[in-house]
This record gives sequence, structure tokens and C-alpha cells, in this order.
Amino acid sequence: MPGKHMQFMEPVALRMVLGFAVEVLFCLILVQKGMHRRLPVFVAYAVAVLLMDVLRHAVRWKFGFTSPVYFSVYWCAQVVLITVRAGLVAQLCLYILGSYRGLWRLCRDILFLLAVILVVLACLVARHEINYLPFFALTLERGLEFAIAGSLLTAFLFFRFYGIPVEKFVGRIAVGLCIYSLVQVANNIYFTSSLVGELPVQEIRYFSFAIMQLVWLSAMWNPIPAKRAAPALLGAEQYDAVSFGLIGRLRELNARLEEMLR
Repeated sequence: MPGKHMQFMEPVALRMVLGFAVEVLFCLILVQKGMHRRLPVFVAYAVAVLLMDVLRHAVRWKFGFTSPVYFSVYWCAQVVLITVRAGLVAQLCLYILGSYRGLWRLCRDILFLLAVILVVLACLVARHEINYLPFFALTLERGLEFAIAGSLLTAFLFFRFYGIPVEKFVGRIAVGLCIYSLVQVANNIYFTSSLVGELPVQEIRYFSFAIMQLVWLSAMWNPIPAKRAAPALLGAEQYDAVSFGLIGRLRELNARLEEMLR
């Protein structure tokens, strides 16, 4: 029996150690690339993932996988990661749209409204449950992943139609995040009642996160270019002359949004 137990634990321990090593390496690469100055929430998310994994594994080893302590710590960590991941989406939008104030203000208001709706919905779903925290976190996570996937896919189409330039490394960060969210949406639809104990849920979550990390590592592989200067927007009297082009349509939309949101 001890031999069989060791044979079962060794692959799990090996994967855990490899996961920690990749997460530490990724954090170091982000700092070395100066991402803490360009996208601080991106670095904060990578560090939060590392710290929450260390905490969860430490509690799991001390108290056991089925213990109430691990159950509570797991879902508290999920709420922290959900919050930081939502902040990452907002920062990506700010990074791309920050030069277009009208577009960014509209995007910011939509993201804030979505966040409020998701939190209220999660509270309503979990209010009658005995284990309030896990049902709150699970409902919030499911809604957030759906919102992230839908928002990013819509943003990709919007940026392409209006010709908004997106730096390659930022695009890959968004693609990795979108892939992870899409997999989690499908995962949550299939395993509708899972909390912590479903092994397939955890395996799918693990491998989808690994795919996201690989996409993010590819984004950091090449040198990160200097941030582009903010484009000079045309005055209102010049919009008619360029409205036939994609950039003209974008600037016109930006100006109208600024007027509407004042």
C-alpha cells in the first residue's frame, strides 16, 4: 500500500513543482520585460496566481483535500483571482483605447455595469445556500468567464473593423485570456453543479490555464516594443473630409461618444 501511495503521489507532486517553477519563471520574465510598468495588473495577476497556489497547496497538505479549511481557502482564493482577472480585462481595454477617450469611457461604463450585474446576480443565487462563499464565487466566476469571452471577441471584431492598432504582445495576452475563458464557459456548462471535488473540472481548468500561459509566454518571447505615441485626433471641422475612411469613422465615433458622455 505505501508503494502504491507513493506511485500515485509522485506525478501529482511533480506536476505541482513544475507548475510552481513555470509560474515563478513567468513572473520573473514579466518583471524583466518591464511589464510591471506597462501592464501592472497583468503582473499582479501572475503574482496572485503564484501566491494563491502556494497558499492552497500548503493548506491542502496540512488539512487535507476534503477539509472545510481547504474548501474555504480554495474559494476565497478564487474570489481574489476572479477580481484581479476582471481588472486585467479592464486594463487591456484601457491600454488599447486610452488614446480614444470617448471609446474608453463607454467601454469603462459597460465593464462597470457588467461587474455590478455579476456581483448582484451571484449574491442573489447564493443567498439561500448554506455554503454561501463557494456558490457566490462559482456563480461570479461563471458569469465573469462568459463576460470576458464575449467582451474580448466583440473587442477583436471592433478593433479590426475600425482599424484600431493593437500591439502584438497585447493581442496575444488578450487571446490567451479569451481561450481560457471560452474553455471555462464550456467546462461550466457541462459540469453545471461542480464545486471543488470534480476531478474532470480541475483537470480541464489546469490544462486550459497551461495553454493560456503558453500563449502569454509566446507574447513575451520577442522584445517588447516601445509604447506607441497617442494618435492626434482631428478637429470636428475635419471629420467630413476623412469620414469615408476607417480612421475617419473611428474618430467621428470617438468624438460623438465624448459629447454623449460629458
